[in-house]
Amino acid sequence: MRKVERLCMIGPDAWAAGAASRMERQDAACLRAGFQPVRVDLGAGRKDAERSDLTARILYTEALAEIRSCDVVVANLTPLRGPSCDASTAFLVGFAAALGKPVYGYLTIADEDDAEERDRIAVNFGVALGDDGVWRDQDGHEIEDFGLPVPALVWAETRRIFIVVADDPWRDITGLELCLEAVQAYADWT
Repeated sequence: MRKVERLCMIGPDAWAAGAASRMERQDAACLRAGFQPVRVDLGAGRKDAERSDLTARILYTEALAEIRSCDVVVANLTPLRGPSCDASTAFLVGFAAALGKPVYGYLTIADEDDAEERDRIAVNFGVALGDDGVWRDQDGHEIEDFGLPVPALVWAETRRIFIVVADDPWRDITGLELCLEAVQAYADWT
């Protein structure tokens, strides 16, 4: 059995409305599942005077150290401010992968029609199928369309991605709970 104690939760949760309450519930779910919750601090909630390139570099260094210290990573891939998971989350998924950390992910959406990334791009920017059979956005840029909920490389790295439809995606923690169950199974199996 592989011992899993520290579980790093990454994603845009700290930036979302109602973050404190949601993160408390997430931490409690993690503890109930038998894991020590760890979060990376990406600077949410800081005043402008506290934001600088030095602060960003410190947060970066601390975030990587937190991921190194964990046994497993759970990524909230729910889009924030666009159709895809946020860039910091995608970067941290890649970093965890480079370290050989198991990564689990979830995506919480308000409507089942938002399950594919291309469909979310269509809503946000508009898409069209070209004569060449390739989907393109309003500027003519090709869309990475594999029929997946997240970019292909993020999808391929995660051991499981759970897609949850909820009335309020930023309050619902079902995706995290499903990931915690999968991590428990992983810990028991390995």
